[in-house]
Amino acid sequence: MSLSIGSLGTLSRLPRLPVLPEIQIVIPNPFQKQSNSTPTNQSKTQTKSLKEKLQEVLDNAKELSLIPNGVWEGLLRAVPKKKVSHSRKRNRQLTGSKQLKLLNNLNRCPSCGHIKRSHHLCMHCVEQIRSIWRTDAKESKQEPYKQELNDQDRKLIYPGKKESDYEKMLKDKKNWLERRQRTFELNRRR
Repeated sequence: MSLSIGSLGTLSRLPRLPVLPEIQIVIPNPFQKQSNSTPTNQSKTQTKSLKEKLQEVLDNAKELSLIPNGVWEGLLRAVPKKKVSHSRKRNRQLTGSKQLKLLNNLNRCPSCGHIKRSHHLCMHCVEQIRSIWRTDAKESKQEPYKQELNDQDRKLIYPGKKESDYEKMLKDKKNWLERRQRTFELNRRR
């Protein structure tokens, strides 16, 4: 007997999906009895104390873990047991090497007399030079250079754009373009 499914016909004509292999992951249970051991071994494992079973489980877990044994024990012991006191925390964060150090290489500037570090520029003098440069830059921007030329020279140097007849006509469109007349204003006062 064949099962008919519409226009496809029988089930045998349907496309088959590929068969995937079964994936089985076996996780060992340390508390389960071993099946391949002899009856004498089973009796011995039953008589073991709870402490020995736990030790066995811990040993198996260490073998299966990704972290090496010594590192794992070190991580467990690296947890702080008590809160760090304020003075110890300050001592750790602000040790002598992390604090501001005194400057012993200070001199006076020979030009202005302000205190400066030796072999460095005096910041007071540097700021004065900057302000002079700024004022000079502002003055030069305010007065652009203007060249005085007569009309003939200007036409030679700056010939400019020559307008076509059409562009001239567009500039003068106010004369020939008709516009709609504006409406009269409505007086609302009566």
